[in-house]
Amino acid sequence: MRYLYILIAIAAFTCCQNDNNKTIEASTAIPETKSEVKPVEPLPVTKFVIIVVHCSEESTISFPLPDMPPNISTRQFKFTSDIYTVDNYSEDNKYRVADNFIEKVKDEFNKRESISKTNSYLSKKCNIINREMLVFDTYAEASIHKEKNY
Repeated sequence: MRYLYILIAIAAFTCCQNDNNKTIEASTAIPETKSEVKPVEPLPVTKFVIIVVHCSEESTISFPLPDMPPNISTRQFKFTSDIYTVDNYSEDNKYRVADNFIEKVKDEFNKRESISKTNSYLSKKCNIINREMLVFDTYAEASIHKEKNY
């Protein structure tokens, strides 16, 4: 009887050892593959932009008499844009909106100057001193800021 218990113990021990030493078959093994890393494109972001342009206008009045020096006066203006919606926001798009608004300001100034040139002794010059580009995440933020500050 004693030998029987020893034989059962040895058989059980060898059966357990065989289960632990099994190798993973090729069908269940995870194949090694090299995957290409694709760059993740950022989602398009919509931002709301207000452009503020500070200008100085220099007016020179020349008198027909040689004894009188020209009269030069300078005034400063601030032009504020509407709220622009910029889809696919980037720095390039922000500057593009700002440049377009500055062109509109210059066009308006040139129209005003051509109307005032009825007097041939008056010349005006507009200089852009500074431009601010304010960027907001929501239209509400932009509108509230514009209402409070401009």
